[in-house]
Amino acid sequence: AFWLDAADSGRALLYGGFVYKPRQFTPATDAWSLDLASGAWTRLTTTGTPPGATGGRIATRPGDPGALYLGGINPASETPYLLSRLVPSGAGLEWTNTSASGGRGDYQPGFFFDAKRDRYLSLCGANDTIGWHCDVRALDTGTSAWTPFATAVDGIEVLSLERGKERWLKPTALHPPKNRASGVAVFDAARERMIAGLGNSNEGVFADLYTLQL
Repeated sequence: AFWLDAADSGRALLYGGFVYKPRQFTPATDAWSLDLASGAWTRLTTTGTPPGATGGRIATRPGDPGALYLGGINPASETPYLLSRLVPSGAGLEWTNTSASGGRGDYQPGFFFDAKRDRYLSLCGANDTIGWHCDVRALDTGTSAWTPFATAVDGIEVLSLERGKERWLKPTALHPPKNRASGVAVFDAARERMIAGLGNSNEGVFADLYTLQL
């Protein structure tokens, strides 16, 4: 998980991931700070109980110095439901568990905060129950409860977030990217488009980027 520190615009934070020693796909649980001016990395200490899984995702909320960490895969290759809160403080990260109910474990889900509707959204991912999917769930900040509300099918889709009518819409797309995992995607709000690409599949490693005008 890699994100900007909400309390310090001069640094980005990194937690977990996978390393190649002693073997490929070994989970890592260390935390680091990247100085955005100098490019220097500093290892962070952690307090509290880390989630015990890597490959989860971070979501931040405006005005909140902390962040939520959702999902991941543990050393036994299981995907239990994990939702933890972490707060960066100087040279450390403090972890606490949350009490949000109704969630589901996922590996590499999409996870972000929907500021207009004051809720967190989790979409897509993989778990040891149903495999790869593009289900969507919302975490209400008032009730601390998850609610499922949309399921995608194959291909490129756009998620409409109109409250009470959330649904996936299938646009007409020319030259869509090939199916893949471990890619990246960002929402370019100023230009109303999504930029996505990179990743890999059984065809190999991709070094491409695509834009989807919304």
